[in-house]
Amino acid sequence: MFSLKTYLRNLNVFPPSSNNEELEDDSQHQSNIIATRIFILTLILSLFGISIALLLMYQTTMITINQPTREQFELLPKNAKCSCSRISFSYGKFTSLQASFHQVCSSDFVTDRWLKAISSGVDSTYFNNMDFRTYGTAQFQALAAFCRLSKAGIDQSITHFYQSTLLSPQVLSEDVFQSQIRVSINQFQITAPNTFKSQLRLINEMTIHNQLISALPTNFMYSQYYSSSNGITQLLYQLWYNQSDGIRCDCRTDFCGNIPSLIVDVFGASYSTVLGSIRWFILGISSGCLPVTSILVSTLECFYDQTCVNKLISYFLTIESFTAMIYNNRSVYNQNSTIESIADNLMIEDWMINISYD
Repeated sequence: MFSLKTYLRNLNVFPPSSNNEELEDDSQHQSNIIATRIFILTLILSLFGISIALLLMYQTTMITINQPTREQFELLPKNAKCSCSRISFSYGKFTSLQASFHQVCSSDFVTDRWLKAISSGVDSTYFNNMDFRTYGTAQFQALAAFCRLSKAGIDQSITHFYQSTLLSPQVLSEDVFQSQIRVSINQFQITAPNTFKSQLRLINEMTIHNQLISALPTNFMYSQYYSSSNGITQLLYQLWYNQSDGIRCDCRTDFCGNIPSLIVDVFGASYSTVLGSIRWFILGISSGCLPVTSILVSTLECFYDQTCVNKLISYFLTIESFTAMIYNNRSVYNQNSTIESIADNLMIEDWMINISYD
């Protein structure tokens, strides 16, 4: 024991070279012993560190789990690879979409009862061309059609979306799955209204450029006169409107939608509005060359106001009563939103979306 202790105390792994003619003095010998101790301590610590690193090093082991449950999959490491038995899945298998529409589409104002009430006893050729009683029925027929077409278009678009496929050779985590599906749904919510909007724009452009004549005397008017030399001569001329901004508008080249809707006391064949004959400017409703275009630039402000609704229906020969809509502050639309802005969004108020990961 004494000899081992003495050996370790005097251990020197840095002795002088045998070729070195100089003798190692006591100071040099002591320095070499200290260097030896530092070297051995460093070597021991290095070996200890390497051993710990080897013990903690991950070992790659391939484990195959056939048809793991969701709970088993969630416990796997993030770098685990789990192949799918199928690489394509239709969206209809794990998504459910349902649209809710603007309340006007479920209101009294798109029902047959309303349409009959505002057409009861009305001869459109009897009233002034800016009088709501001339074109009101046609406007609200168009509004009801927008609701029907929107619902049908959305149903068709959702069916096509359900038939689309998600491609993935590997099982996706729930977060990645939800993210990818929501991106697809957001894209669908953008493209579906754009298709309807483009079709509506195309119809309007074709109507104006082909100068289609309204069945109502709102954009063109026939006139005829008799002369002994030429007999009966028939003329067709366009109507002009003075817009709210003071600009005169020609139905040959424009929709002329910025025209106030009136109740007036000018009847018969007169097509000029006498200021003194105006009984009422209807809030939010516009007139113009074509009912389908003038309803688009109109708003529903009057139909959120029971007093306005009662006053409007009082000008028709009906005993029916109608309930104004109640504005919801959580609506994505304002009371003064144009019907065009609502129709451009397919009359959609909100979406109910369900994504199932199971």
